[in-house]
Amino acid sequence: MNEFLNHLIAQNTVFIQLEKESSIYVFRFLQNQGVQNVMYKPGKKDFNLYWAKDCVIVTDMISEAPFLSNELIFPPKSNIIGRNWNSLDEGSISKMSEKDKMLHQKLYDANYDKELERERIQCKILCQKYNNLAIDNIDERHEFIKSIIGETGKNVHIEPDFWCDYGYRIKVGENFYANHGLVILDAGGVTFGHDVFIAPSCGFHTSGHPIDFERRNRGLEYAYPIVVGDNVWIGAGVQVMPGVTIGSNVVIGGGSTVVKDIPSNSVAVGNPCKVIRQITDDDAKKSWDR
Repeated sequence: MNEFLNHLIAQNTVFIQLEKESSIYVFRFLQNQGVQNVMYKPGKKDFNLYWAKDCVIVTDMISEAPFLSNELIFPPKSNIIGRNWNSLDEGSISKMSEKDKMLHQKLYDANYDKELERERIQCKILCQKYNNLAIDNIDERHEFIKSIIGETGKNVHIEPDFWCDYGYRIKVGENFYANHGLVILDAGGVTFGHDVFIAPSCGFHTSGHPIDFERRNRGLEYAYPIVVGDNVWIGAGVQVMPGVTIGSNVVIGGGSTVVKDIPSNSVAVGNPCKVIRQITDDDAKKSWDR
């Protein structure tokens, strides 16, 4: 660590102390190069640093989700005081690329931006190839799906057809299983914990559009992250909307539309999806035999 820090000191690097992590993370300002990535791995954390012309944006390297669920913005010619992205004025936001706006939960041009269009096409080509693999070639399917999804555990099984927008915005834990017809619109980032089971024809939709047709017709949309905890069963036909967090040890009943957060240790169902009861120790004793 010290050798690395001394190396950066020689390059006039700026240091920021993040109190919650009790570690020093190093941010190097990049001059007049548009958006670039700098990677530094303190411990088990990986970060991307984006130079967005008048600030530096820190995000998780794999999911691109903002670190600590809150963007850390450091304007270069200041006293290096962090501020929330929402406090930036419209002029600063307008200098961002459409992809950066997408990554930071701002309205962005999803329909006509060439960079995002290219990434979606590349991802859907991979999805199409995956869906056409021989159904009995399990090993090849398991390996191929890891080339689409940004971060996976060792044991991941997704039945075809499977479609997503970007792929690299998806993170799944160990023992992930999804049945046929899974759709993940992952512009805002979708994170699944360990031991998540997903029934057929489910969708996780991080993207949404303004209510007014003027902006919607211009191709503008927003993308809010979806998070699913550990030991979750999603019933058939469930649709999860932008910005929803589903806790751990949760069952979502088939056909539900989840528009608000669902707490841990609960059974929830309906449109809109609502908690109908808690999961208790008695559930482990119930016999399902008929």
